[in-house]
Amino acid sequence: MLDWLRRLVDRAPRPWPEGIPQLYPDQPDADICQVASRPLAASQRHARVVMVCPLHASSARPSTVAVGVGASRVILDGLSRVPGLSVRGPEDTPLGALPVARRRMRVHPPADVIVSGRVLLEPAPRADLVLLWRDRAEQAIPLRATTPERLLLLILEALAVSLGGRVSPPVRSAWAAAMPPSVKALRTTGALLVMPSAGNPQLAALWRKHPAFSVPLHGLRRRSGDADDDCDLLVEACAACPDDPRLHLMAFERLWDGRPGQPAALQYLRRALELAPGLGRAWLYAAHAAHPQADRLAFAEVGYRLLPGDPCATSGYARALRRQRGSADRCVSIAREGIAADPYGPGNYELAIEGLVEMGRCAEALDLAERLQRLYEPEIHERTRRRLWQDPLLRTRLCDQGWDPAAEVRQRIARIRRRL
Repeated sequence: MLDWLRRLVDRAPRPWPEGIPQLYPDQPDADICQVASRPLAASQRHARVVMVCPLHASSARPSTVAVGVGASRVILDGLSRVPGLSVRGPEDTPLGALPVARRRMRVHPPADVIVSGRVLLEPAPRADLVLLWRDRAEQAIPLRATTPERLLLLILEALAVSLGGRVSPPVRSAWAAAMPPSVKALRTTGALLVMPSAGNPQLAALWRKHPAFSVPLHGLRRRSGDADDDCDLLVEACAACPDDPRLHLMAFERLWDGRPGQPAALQYLRRALELAPGLGRAWLYAAHAAHPQADRLAFAEVGYRLLPGDPCATSGYARALRRQRGSADRCVSIAREGIAADPYGPGNYELAIEGLVEMGRCAEALDLAERLQRLYEPEIHERTRRRLWQDPLLRTRLCDQGWDPAAEVRQRIARIRRRL
């Protein structure tokens, strides 16, 4: 009875939070909570997945590295607005030059194509780009321009065409509006992004100095345990930059508390997908946060497709299949994919163990449960802690002060042993 009442309270309509604008004032909350339509999800089944690595040489000077990192974030932002492309976000992109990108593509391809190479904006703007395709030979794209802004726009145009995206006048207008105001602003952005100790105040101050250039805010770091961190800033930035899909996704992340029935948060997720339907992480969130009557399985499948090798995407898809009473063997197979890609993500272990026990394969389940226990004891692994925070469902449990994951795994191991 208590669980039933809790679910009823979670799904009950809530008052609109003070200070949060209504992006869809003429639509009922129930429609906003659907997040996305089935046709929009279906349109992303064949989107080309792209990763944009930092665009600098391996041995470059710090100032050149900063320019290369800043340029890569501008290009990542620009390509994410191109229909037909799905660009992996900054949180998925390694801070490495061309050799790192080549190694990633050989071991666990994170995308259909990785954009790498180098960009130099001073004294003579030029770019030597390399496309690392998963299923074809490398492709070199050398570019020259008269000004830094012209070079960045030329790079976006050349990449969009080479990657098979559909460039329209509105997309080109969005590119032009989001250009950095100067090489100095771009270099400062890149320098802040590569510094692990760089704080959010510096990034926010840079944006306030140049409000049309929103890329610095894409680097805001969310501090674990603080759901409202930078929420007001991101709401303000979304109003100032209404065509920036990543800002809207970040605003949703700050507003959402892990439970359904939150139109004030879900409106930002919906707007992010309208602006950039290829945002894989947005689909991953939609699979958890949308109204239960929405096609959450389709949303999870799109996230799984657009985020190859991502442990949260695999666990999200496996979890959605379990909700729809899908094949236990299929769920275990998907969860094992996630474990192979990232052995520190606990969500995939839990789903694989559950499926194996259901199929009577308790010895295999016990082996995985003992591996999971080693992630929590004697002390929780730092990478496991980060994965818990990144998983939309597990994050909610992590914020619950009464949840002890290590004790939960010990109890599960005891139950499995009794079945052997």
